[in-house]
This record gives sequence, structure tokens and C-alpha cells, in this order.
Amino acid sequence: MTRADIGKRITFTSLSGRTVEGQVRAFTHGVFSNNTKDEVDVPLVGISVYALRSHEHHWATPETLAEFRTNEGEKQ
Repeated sequence: MTRADIGKRITFTSLSGRTVEGQVRAFTHGVFSNNTKDEVDVPLVGISVYALRSHEHHWATPETLAEFRTNEGEKQ
């Protein structure tokens, strides 16, 4: 993802397995650890989207495939 993707429509599967659709509001990436699950240095991407009547934040792996569309509905 790049800054050019902000404002585009996105469809992807989140880390929890949920299919997410919405308009990209923001994203972040980094390496995170969850010592209670013995997960250390796990790369993740955080994606904030405007969905139907809500603002949601989801996590995905860097390998997650996403489909982008312009607001006019063109696939990219």
C-alpha cells in the first residue's frame, strides 16, 4: 500500500479471517510481538477503513492480497 491508495475502495481478508470492504482511510505497518502467544517480531499491516456507517480498523499480514477500486468502481 502507498499513500496513493488512501481514498480507494478496498476488499481484503483481515487477520481474523473476516472479509473487509470499505474506503481506505489510513494504514500503518510495523513489527509486533505478543509474548503471551509466543509470537515475536510478527510483521503486520493495520488498515483503517470507512465501512457502511462505521469506521473500522483491521490487521492483515503483508502477504495479504487486496483488491482496490477507484470510487468510480474501476479495478486496480
